[in-house]
Amino acid sequence: MLSGLADIFADHAPFQGLAQALQAGGQRRASILQAAKPLFIGALWRALNVPVLVVCPKPEDARRLYDRVLAYWGEDAPIHHFVELEALPFERLAQDLASVHQRLKALAALAADAGHGPPPLVVTSALGVAVKTLPPAKFLPDASPYSMVRRGDRISLEGLLAHWASLGYRMEPHTEMPGTMSRRGGIVDVFPPTAALPIRLELWGDVVEGLRAFDPGTQRSLGPVELVSLVPAQEVLPAVADRRSVEDVIRSLDYSRCRATVRQGMEEELSLLLSGQAVEETTFYTGLFNGSSLLDFLPSQGLLVLDEPAEVEEASRDLDRRSWELRTLKVERGEVPGGFPSPYWGWDDVAGRLARAQKRLHLSRWAEDGSSDLVFVQAPSFWGRLDAFLQEALGRMQRGERVLAVTNHAQRLQEVMAERDLASLVVERLEALPPPGSVTLVRGSLGEGWVSSSATGAVALFTDGELFGTVKVSRPRRTRGAAREVALEELVTGSYVVHIDHGVARFAGTTTLEHDEEAREYLVLEYAEDDKLYVPTDHLDRVARYVASGDEPPSLTRLGTQEWLRIKERVRRSTQEMAQELLALYAAREVAQGIPLAADSPWQRELEDSFPYVETPDQVKAIGEVKREMELPRPMDRLVCGDVGYGKT
Repeated sequence: MLSGLADIFADHAPFQGLAQALQAGGQRRASILQAAKPLFIGALWRALNVPVLVVCPKPEDARRLYDRVLAYWGEDAPIHHFVELEALPFERLAQDLASVHQRLKALAALAADAGHGPPPLVVTSALGVAVKTLPPAKFLPDASPYSMVRRGDRISLEGLLAHWASLGYRMEPHTEMPGTMSRRGGIVDVFPPTAALPIRLELWGDVVEGLRAFDPGTQRSLGPVELVSLVPAQEVLPAVADRRSVEDVIRSLDYSRCRATVRQGMEEELSLLLSGQAVEETTFYTGLFNGSSLLDFLPSQGLLVLDEPAEVEEASRDLDRRSWELRTLKVERGEVPGGFPSPYWGWDDVAGRLARAQKRLHLSRWAEDGSSDLVFVQAPSFWGRLDAFLQEALGRMQRGERVLAVTNHAQRLQEVMAERDLASLVVERLEALPPPGSVTLVRGSLGEGWVSSSATGAVALFTDGELFGTVKVSRPRRTRGAAREVALEELVTGSYVVHIDHGVARFAGTTTLEHDEEAREYLVLEYAEDDKLYVPTDHLDRVARYVASGDEPPSLTRLGTQEWLRIKERVRRSTQEMAQELLALYAAREVAQGIPLAADSPWQRELEDSFPYVETPDQVKAIGEVKREMELPRPMDRLVCGDVGYGKT
């Protein structure tokens, strides 16, 4: 994180004047070096303390800017990338759910009420603002009585589930992924796309008795929460669209060029969608059911930043042309009916929405008349010539400038500088400007460097791009499903379970019983000799699914006998014997002599640092563990398997 660099704007007159002008409203223009845009946009966002929406020309521009803004402000900052749809218009391709949920997070962040945490910064492209999406009202907490649930609320469970289904939540046997929900008696689980963890609702009758976050892998509670706020789980929701206008468009469709099978298939799908049922390619009908844009989510006090406005318009007009050509071709081939709505807004619609923003900044890398010129210059490049860099750094230090390098080779660079009697400090984060005349090495990766001078003093920022001619490439961030234990939600009637106190039983479902004039949910467990045990749902942690190596059904335990206690005692003794065997084995391994290998050499670190991609957290963890064990004077307790990736995953 490099947020401390924003302090260079504290006494920067052009920046402060621009911020004050934008605070008053209207449109302003500014010019700044391309490499300094991420820092400038983040500093303006922090100074104004309002939601900011940045529109770049192309998707790759938006991805690059988003990654670099994150590098300055950190992964925990409320910075969102409103990613673009991957499918071509009028194509029947399923959307990547991770991308859909990433888009919904950005929409929800902009739609949230003021005062609920720091304002968001959202980055997108001309394509991102052209895509038709849900209206902002569907993301507000008061959109429905079931959009926000608190402990103690009295609700209709069926009404709650019906509302969540209308928002695109899928009913699953267990809740592991965002956008899913599940039910077992009076317990309901739901995973909003905006939440880090799923939430479990525990009902006593029609009263919400408990709200808890839980681990989707183990299905175990992690602690109580005060409320759960539900936003849509899909971006195309026929159930919440304006039915009358949708039906008007459907009646106007011209199927004269379509084959009978095409017309029949579309009419069947539309009938299912209008009746609240799901179809596989719902996003094919984005243009029919959605009528808003990301631009509609920017609140009145928010700031709209157009990064290279002329290029944004050019990209949007090019999208218009390609979309029109593709629709014309599809209609001529009879693949879609005439009048079928596009999933994109045309440039005229987009331009009208852009003009409605009350605070607008046109940002360009070229100086223009009447623009605020924020003076940054490109940092010099050295292409691996470290002696030249050291001379440059020494000269700047002697002039009282701050020299910073964001590099994946920080340790090695510090060693080289020490050999030349140049002092430097290696840090992981930069939360304040370092003292004048110093060299600071920040571990990490950044796209480009720059040089700036202001009242706080000159700052020269270098990256691996300037130092060595290479920059590590970040992989797209993906949320991976956790490896989980068996969940109670997987139980079906007739399956076998184990109660920790009473033994093996057959699960017979759930039932509702009256207790102290209150209705409560119970699990029904059947034991030997037709005995039954009713387990309150708040004792779920004492029941687990029965797992065995063979296919033979287990014998049911007899209640009221010592049978289960004897079984547990035999298991306890067997476990102790196994533990003693393992203890002896590992004790022998500890005293066995292995061949310790040397720690990483500078050359090895340089070779590893030259790898052009950012390692995943799992790769970093595995590499570190293997190295630590290879350096120990005992046999390594793992098998290393090398593999060449070619797309298996």
